[in-house]
Amino acid sequence: MTRVAVLMIATFVFATGCDVEDEEWFVSDGNRAAATVTLTCTPGDFSTCPSRPGNMAKWDAHIVCTDWGYKTAVPFGGITTIRRGYEIVEIEIKYRCTDRERLS
Repeated sequence: MTRVAVLMIATFVFATGCDVEDEEWFVSDGNRAAATVTLTCTPGDFSTCPSRPGNMAKWDAHIVCTDWGYKTAVPFGGITTIRRGYEIVEIEIKYRCTDRERLS
């Protein structure tokens, strides 16, 4: 192989191996009695979490709340970061189910 071909292959392998990807938020916990839903994101070695959950994650929280008889879910309580030393292990955001529909 020529020197240029080896350099191109090495550059390709390095660039694709160190690509930083965003992780997804998912529903990790729910408490029907407290009317809360927790969304969690777990960053990996070469991945990050978006600063806020996307529309799909918010929709998942909304679906859990509507299954419980509420109308919607709203974020509350801020962001909780769980660390192990300097490493971020998980990031959580709580949602509260609101506007309880009357059951007949």
